[in-house]
Amino acid sequence: MNREEIMMRVLTATPETIGRVAEVLDGRPTEPTTGDRRLLTLTAAAHELNLSRMSIHRMCKDGRLPTITTRAGRRRIASAAITEFLKGAPNEDRNNHPLYPLPFQEQARCPLPEAAKMQGL
Repeated sequence: MNREEIMMRVLTATPETIGRVAEVLDGRPTEPTTGDRRLLTLTAAAHELNLSRMSIHRMCKDGRLPTITTRAGRRRIASAAITEFLKGAPNEDRNNHPLYPLPFQEQARCPLPEAAKMQGL
């Protein structure tokens, strides 16, 4: 690749790519973008989270932990998904999931059911 081709690619690059090029040209260390790519069995994930294998199975079934199915039909959990789960990253399913109760302050503001209102509770 000659200089003109390199300049043309730099001029048409995305801002993210230009930022990475600037880091390299400035001599700053760059992080690899691949991250941790390990796939864990349900048993290994249970060990990492200090939970039972059945709890991990339920979390996968409910969608709280995403799984990857191998060609052999075995389920694996990406270590990045476990890291996000431990960080407490919000999941779109958590807001409406019955296993995630509302915080105490929000529970207090919930309106009483009609039967409770009639009984004076």
